[in-house]
Amino acid sequence: MSRPRSKTMRKRPGGAPGGGPKAFDLWETPPELPAVKPVTPAADPTSLLRSLGDPPLAARGLPVDEYLYRAAIKASQLATGVAAAANLYAPASDDE
Repeated sequence: MSRPRSKTMRKRPGGAPGGGPKAFDLWETPPELPAVKPVTPAADPTSLLRSLGDPPLAARGLPVDEYLYRAAIKASQLATGVAAAANLYAPASDDE
């Protein structure tokens, strides 16, 4: 039979002595945020998914890749809309 652990040997959450996270000043002025960069929509939002190969459920004959591609395209469209609403939309230039 093993001996029960002593309470003094346990580590407290947060790593701080006495338990809990470290204290901070609630009214301290936060640091400035970095400058916001314009958002350029992806030319092909499904390229990352295609680079990973076939999804594991495709072996069962399910059209999983089509659903994943549609979700990635929809997420790209929504992100472009949010960027346009925030005046951060920067269309891709033809020079690149």
